Amino acid sequence: MKSATSRPESRRNQRGTTVTSAELHSYAAFGLGIHSELPLPELVESDAKPEVIVRLGEVDRRRPEAATAGQQFWATEDDCCVFEEAVATFRIQRGREITVEPAPGVGDRILRSYLLGPAMTSLLYQRGKLTLHGSAVAINGRVVAFLGGPGWGKSTTAAALHARGHELVADDAIVLEDSEAEIRVLPAFPQFKLWPDAATAVGADPGALPRLHEDFEKRVRRVTERISLAPLPFSRAYVLAEGPTPRIEPLTQRNAIVEFVRHSLGTRLLAAGGRERHFMQCADLARKVPVRRLERPRSLEQLDAVLKLVEEDVV
Repeated sequence: MKSATSRPESRRNQRGTTVTSAELHSYAAFGLGIHSELPLPELVESDAKPEVIVRLGEVDRRRPEAATAGQQFWATEDDCCVFEEAVATFRIQRGREITVEPAPGVGDRILRSYLLGPAMTSLLYQRGKLTLHGSAVAINGRVVAFLGGPGWGKSTTAAALHARGHELVADDAIVLEDSEAEIRVLPAFPQFKLWPDAATAVGADPGALPRLHEDFEKRVRRVTERISLAPLPFSRAYVLAEGPTPRIEPLTQRNAIVEFVRHSLGTRLLAAGGRERHFMQCADLARKVPVRRLERPRSLEQLDAVLKLVEEDVV
């Protein structure tokens, strides 16, 4: 495992283990170099410079007077505390550092899931990134994303397209980078989270895949080929919806803004001062990226027809 620095600096982490800075694990995800005391096997190893540091330690939950509070969090513009009971408390500061205080007895896999999910989303928000809840693949070098509510098939659709030869870009969190010319999607990490029937549909054996959590049926499928490792232009987004037959319908720019707002991650932090910024990001995205409604049956029986429809629409 690569190290973050060659200058060791000893201390003890929350789990009682002596750690030196030379033992920080080094990864890349979301366009960032991430150096972590916790091993994060979901991520791609990298010697990138440390832009984000993940540490184990005690977290002070006391809320500053200026902070906005909500269920299981408080936040200011550049400081946030997220309490995931029975998992961990996370302190996210200045878009650069996450301190993790694990709950007693929490499993490593579920701890990493929350760290790379809600905690990392909060950090990306602090860095000014718009993050969408969805899954994305690259078709002919351009990103197509699938947005929808829980259980609507975002990961299934992306995983099935990946099985047909397209590159995985992101699953669960789609992180965007804006420029004057185009919107680009930053690569996440190489895995899909799939329900057992979806895993079977894309050619995997669900019994051979680890569970996301011991009490949760969803499985984790590690991807080792056809992975996007560089930012790619955002070509279009599909909002998943139910219908009797597969069908694609363009959305107006106004409706596209509504869908981007609806499917944004990190929105519980907006009350800390970011509502206007978030809306403007969604409006700019709707101007630059076409959005379609992708209607299809919730059944997997017509999945192949859905995939062909998307491929023909992109070409």
